[in-house]
Amino acid sequence: MTASASQLSGLAPPTPLPCERCGHSPPTARVAVGGKRVCILCADQLARDARPAPAIWPTLLVFATFLLSPLAPPVLAAINWARLGDRRRVRDALGLVVLGAICAVGQLVTEVTSTNPNDLDQQLPFVVVTVGLAVFATMPLRRRYMEHLAQGGKRAGVGLALIITIGMNICVSVPVVGYLLASGKVTLEQLEKKSSFLDGPPASDSSQPAVSAPPPTAGSAT
Repeated sequence: MTASASQLSGLAPPTPLPCERCGHSPPTARVAVGGKRVCILCADQLARDARPAPAIWPTLLVFATFLLSPLAPPVLAAINWARLGDRRRVRDALGLVVLGAICAVGQLVTEVTSTNPNDLDQQLPFVVVTVGLAVFATMPLRRRYMEHLAQGGKRAGVGLALIITIGMNICVSVPVVGYLLASGKVTLEQLEKKSSFLDGPPASDSSQPAVSAPPPTAGSAT
């Protein structure tokens, strides 16, 4: 067997220099960060700490968007988790997005094809599922959002959340209503009636002359 160079020379192997941040002697090479020689693990941590804190939406805002779309809470929650760097939570939120899409399509189809706009029994299951999706999407996010603010993180604005929510409504409504019209399951007249019902009762036509009551006869006077 061949002896090593340190055994032949009679000298002990050189001791690795410790990291100037954590103090340990890592087996990996050291790199220079900010004038210090640190290990690779500390260099990665310092690089992450140097990045500006991302801005995420408040939990209450993410929850309240279920009033506009069943898709909004899980989508906004997934964007929040992606900004925080939690990939596992992103996958969980995207799984809720699939359920939200099914709920949004079912709710829209039921609303458009319903013959009685006052019948809320058909909409109730979708409302329950929508609220449940919003709760499940925001429950894990609440504590992480408070920690984010405590660490100096920023709060994202409402404008982008509304733009994303309205965009999702358009992306769902246009193809679904187009399919229902093309397949003959709903007509333009039915859509006009529903829109007029939502707008309220029709206003009276003031252009027509008012009909005056006939004057009382002499025999009717008391």
